[in-house]
Amino acid sequence: MEIQPAAGGIIGLIIGIILFIISLRSYKMSLILKVILVTASTLLIIVGGFTLAEIYKITKEVYHL
Repeated sequence: MEIQPAAGGIIGLIIGIILFIISLRSYKMSLILKVILVTASTLLIIVGGFTLAEIYKITKEVYHL
């Protein structure tokens, strides 16, 4: 695994959490836009979670933890 995809996954995780919080806190947003934001943020959070799991697995292999 290279550094660039890992950084992209972690940044995606952070952006996903921020989008999820924004979509839950905004009252004046239309329902369709809210659904799109929640869906996008959920996908980003899932991909970021898989990236963190992959980083953990590789770190565990390299350092024999």
